[in-house]
Amino acid sequence: MADDESDDPMGRMQEHCMPHCAVALNAYDACQARIQKKGDGNCEAWYADLVHCVDTCVSKTLFEKLK
Repeated sequence: MADDESDDPMGRMQEHCMPHCAVALNAYDACQARIQKKGDGNCEAWYADLVHCVDTCVSKTLFEKLK
């Protein structure tokens, strides 16, 4: 990493929050499996729920780490 590049902690924080969002992640994974089996549809609502959960978790500590 170059000296002028800053470290973005959000990626690590998102990974850390995934276990806290297990219910949303499992629902999204189940939807993906159904879509794969059926071959039609989308999982936008489940993905939105997952993103919301992760964003909520990350927001609790992200702004403390930003300069």
